[in-house]
Amino acid sequence: MDIEKIKKAKTKLIGKEIIYYDKIASTQEEAKKIVKDDSKNGTIVITDHQTNGIGTKGKTWYSNKEKNITMTIILKSNCTIDKLQRIDNKNSRSNERINKRII
Repeated sequence: MDIEKIKKAKTKLIGKEIIYYDKIASTQEEAKKIVKDDSKNGTIVITDHQTNGIGTKGKTWYSNKEKNITMTIILKSNCTIDKLQRIDNKNSRSNERINKRII
């Protein structure tokens, strides 16, 4: 994997910092450790071979060496729970209006 080429990508946030491992158990678990060390927003933890990845709903994520893009992107939000609940409520009302039109 050409990490130096990836680092040269013109991006405003994601990938400004890249932490690369040839082999790692889980990019997600490593990202959790890095977040505690005050990592930069948009940091990518990436590997050529993940041996014990975590998929959706805690399922095991399998990846073959150098055949997949296996990464975790650290995104930090300054959004409060209150703001998230308001967004969710707005989405629910929008969905309700759409459903009424369809039915």
